[in-house]
Amino acid sequence: KLPNQVNSEQILVQKRSSISKNITLALDSSGATDSAGLKFGVTFGTEFLFASASLSKGVYNHVSAQLNREGTSHKLLIYLNGQLQTQSSQQFEMSSLKLDNSDLLIGSGSSVRINESIFTPVQTFSGSIDEFRFFHSLRSQDVIRSQMFDDIYAFSDLKLYFKFNEVKASHNLQRVVLDSSGNSLHSNITNFTLNCREAFSPLL
Repeated sequence: KLPNQVNSEQILVQKRSSISKNITLALDSSGATDSAGLKFGVTFGTEFLFASASLSKGVYNHVSAQLNREGTSHKLLIYLNGQLQTQSSQQFEMSSLKLDNSDLLIGSGSSVRINESIFTPVQTFSGSIDEFRFFHSLRSQDVIRSQMFDDIYAFSDLKLYFKFNEVKASHNLQRVVLDSSGNSLHSNITNFTLNCREAFSPLL
């Protein structure tokens, strides 16, 4: 959920080994209080795919950003609230990304090349994230619609699942977010404050 305020460039999710090898989902700067541009880029050297859409502010948006590597016409897909919004205009067989050893960051990141331009985040993400799911398989429109409002259970293609619903309690693991995918990829929240555990408060 994006707040009804202007925003600078922000990264939502990023997996990056270098400025020219990355998967990035980001927000463009916006002087509007009702919408912001969403950009999705996959870059490997001189090869790149790019897609963009618009997100409404002040409401929760369900976003599914997908890299379709089936066949020889690889492409990016963006679904918003269960509807296919856009796909990359370029479609070709992309090389292996080789990002296995790169960190996956949520709400922060570094400068990268997206769509032949350098994208530099000015702010960390300002907003709320209800859940985060990372799959190693495509999600059809019907599957997205059937699961977007429900909890899901661990299965082989679900690689990471943050529900962000850890309770506020007196223990030493306050800054930990639990992975419900079954892969135990529990992670730390940087710049954690107890407000992150309050109902309806932003995660970052």
